[in-house]
Amino acid sequence: LPAETTKDLVPLFQSLLDDSSKFVRHAALCQLGRFIASLADSTEPISSSLIEKFIEMSSVNTADDSTDAELHHACAFSFPAVVLAVSKSDGGWEMLKQCFNELCESKDFAVRRTLSHSLHCLAGILPPETVKDDLLHVFEQFLRDEENVRVGVLKGIAKFLKVLEPGMRESYLHTLTEIFETGSPLNWRMRHIVALQLPSLILLFPAASIRTSLLPLIINLISDAVCEVRIAAFHAVGSLLAKDDKKITSEIAKQLSTLASATTYCDRVSFLSVCTVLIGRDGWDEEHPLEIPSPTTESSSPPASLEDQTKSRIEKMYSFLVSSKLLPSAVKLKNDRTSNVRVKCLVFFRALPSDLLSKSKEALAALEELEKDDVVMKTLNKVILYPIKEKKNFVEDKEEEGGGGG
Repeated sequence: LPAETTKDLVPLFQSLLDDSSKFVRHAALCQLGRFIASLADSTEPISSSLIEKFIEMSSVNTADDSTDAELHHACAFSFPAVVLAVSKSDGGWEMLKQCFNELCESKDFAVRRTLSHSLHCLAGILPPETVKDDLLHVFEQFLRDEENVRVGVLKGIAKFLKVLEPGMRESYLHTLTEIFETGSPLNWRMRHIVALQLPSLILLFPAASIRTSLLPLIINLISDAVCEVRIAAFHAVGSLLAKDDKKITSEIAKQLSTLASATTYCDRVSFLSVCTVLIGRDGWDEEHPLEIPSPTTESSSPPASLEDQTKSRIEKMYSFLVSSKLLPSAVKLKNDRTSNVRVKCLVFFRALPSDLLSKSKEALAALEELEKDDVVMKTLNKVILYPIKEKKNFVEDKEEEGGGGG
């Protein structure tokens, strides 16, 4: 906000905080964190009285449990924005640290859940030493908390661990394994959350740690009983192969080969889905875009464009499929007895860039054969051209068929 506007608004907002009506005071307090956050770029220092009012919200006691809960939640919700606003001033975090600790110890799980979802944001704002001293124990506490709180931490676990020193990160790898060992098999949403984090987590750890912890996890997830979990895990396979580790590459090839020859059609579909993700422009690139390196003083050549990086990555994945004899396995599935497998086979061959497809006569012939398969084409066209009707339209159609009743 412009300095002149800020000078007018701050006294006005302070008068609302001291209003004679408790309803006005309550409404102002609920918006206090957002108001402080809007002053982040102001040239004027943020009023200490506003910060003190915000700190008091974490321990406010109005004798009305509903009012107190609403204020505590509002404080937790806007806490990262307030930290960002006051972090530029000396001792900004020290003023808010006690407030943070009180919110973390709140008996209301909704307050702790809100903080758990923003813990990685705080880690990105504060210096690494402060994260280590003041946030790390909260991170561990929330990981042991009830599921609603634990979910928030897991959704941002990659961003939080990225702030820590490499040696300290590895001590938390066992946490991911424990989720699957101690969690209920029916709790697929927790596995899905972890699966979504895997591509980002792979970037943080050396190949040796990945082989012992993350690789077995990903192998289990690509064969998970729940489709959403499997789909999320497929994207992690490309990140594993990007590590260029021979042992990891060999194990991935072995597992994909097992899926390709599995007796259950679901595993064969999973094999083709992974192959499609590896060589496709959709999914892997959109969910986990490649980072374009900035030019360095050591090299005068400009960095490769995103298009060039994508093309290079696709060619590399294609070479992996050929060298691991997985492409011939995909070709064999064109004659699979299950139409769903043949449909996915067609999707895979259509995803191959034309220049790569032309290198394999068998793949080209398989594509042509599948496009002549009536069952496959009808199924594919039905999915693409005739999406499922909404419930409302379905009901209307039924009424029309019934002739209006009566």
